[in-house]
Amino acid sequence: MLDIFAGTGALGLESISRGANSATFIDMATTEIIRDNVVRAKFDDCTILRGDFEKILRRLSKQGLTFDLIFSDPPYARGLAQKSLNLIAELNLSSGLIIVEHGVEEILTSDFELIRKINYGNTTTIEIFKQN
Repeated sequence: MLDIFAGTGALGLESISRGANSATFIDMATTEIIRDNVVRAKFDDCTILRGDFEKILRRLSKQGLTFDLIFSDPPYARGLAQKSLNLIAELNLSSGLIIVEHGVEEILTSDFELIRKINYGNTTTIEIFKQN
């Protein structure tokens, strides 16, 4: 699984606890927090990458990696949800589900099949896509 804009790493760690074989975390600022949480959870097969998500996604693509599950939870209202979804498609990184959390004011478009959209109040939307 791939956790973009990973924050504390909670989504990726939860995925491992529920059977994911490995997790790759990307964040610009919280890699030490993620590392601490990985150590506390005693998970071994985790990769933690610090830096610009676009550059890192391009590097992962060049390595031929794909992911069965991808989470993207970027800061709201910056266009990063759409940008991350576009890059996932452009770079053929998904072989399964893509879950994108974003502000309700953001409208996502994608060639991926939208299988579920959930609004939480007037602040948050979660969209679940799958590879066609």
